Amino acid sequence: MAYAFRDEQPTRHATWGTWLLVGACVFTFAFIQPAPMQGLTHGLTVADNASAELQVRAFEDRWALVPCEITHGRSIAEGAACNGYPTDQPGAWASKNVWVPLFTALFLHGGILHLLGNLLFLWVFGRALEERVGPAGVLGLFLAGGLIAFLGYVAWNPEVSSPVLGASGAIAAIMGACLALDPRRRLLSFVTTAGFQILYLPVWALMAFFFVSQFFTAPSSGVAWQAHVVGVVFGVIVGAAWGRFDPTLRQGGPPPTTDIAVAPIASTAPAVWATSVPTSPPIGSGPSVNDREAVGSGVVYRGSDPASEPAHR
Repeated sequence: MAYAFRDEQPTRHATWGTWLLVGACVFTFAFIQPAPMQGLTHGLTVADNASAELQVRAFEDRWALVPCEITHGRSIAEGAACNGYPTDQPGAWASKNVWVPLFTALFLHGGILHLLGNLLFLWVFGRALEERVGPAGVLGLFLAGGLIAFLGYVAWNPEVSSPVLGASGAIAAIMGACLALDPRRRLLSFVTTAGFQILYLPVWALMAFFFVSQFFTAPSSGVAWQAHVVGVVFGVIVGAAWGRFDPTLRQGGPPPTTDIAVAPIASTAPAVWATSVPTSPPIGSGPSVNDREAVGSGVVYRGSDPASEPAHR
């Protein structure tokens, strides 16, 4: 696997658009989401854990995206037939506006590792894109890309009743735009394929494996990989359109002398060719409050089956 954590080209301007998105995600996680979603359940009794589980479910069912509610245009409590989801469950909000979570779910995360993983990718790719299109461009693409990614997931899974949340679909759109505008831009990355290495890898290599690997995501992983695929495709289309109407956006400084280079840091294994380096972010999920974590840029749902009982992420 490989994880980009720094851009080779230093930013020349203050990327306050990316900072704003990072701040919004952190603020929402720290001050709006219930404490159990932050992993603050250590030392709780069995009864307290049960109460925390209900609290999380109610919050998610209200503010996270429930695909089948979008499909039917009404909430579960108002009669949306969502795979037998009982309407007396906590969180079956009768007065819920089912369209609002298309926006609110973008800023929700299922755990601290889920949050940090998404923010790492947002920080690296968001700042690289903002150098070209400005803060309005990166903010607009984040919101539009997240919306399209969620709708793509709904189209792929129209009857899923498990709430979906996370910024990864929106971040995938930003990554796709970076690919379209500057595919040879090099990013300093951790590589763990053959030992541990730190390499400069081009965006095209990172994105090629990331995109292909989505189709091999295990069903039990709890990752809404379809949102990633739709987000990347949308981002590439938008980035290509930006480059067509303003060719200067493709001019990101002198091209590198080579696509791949070993960083001047000690390595435990020989350098590997970029096309053999997996780059899919780490992911994970679980049905309980204590182990509800997701890492990387994964939008995830709870439960091994997307069509199972009300679930998470």
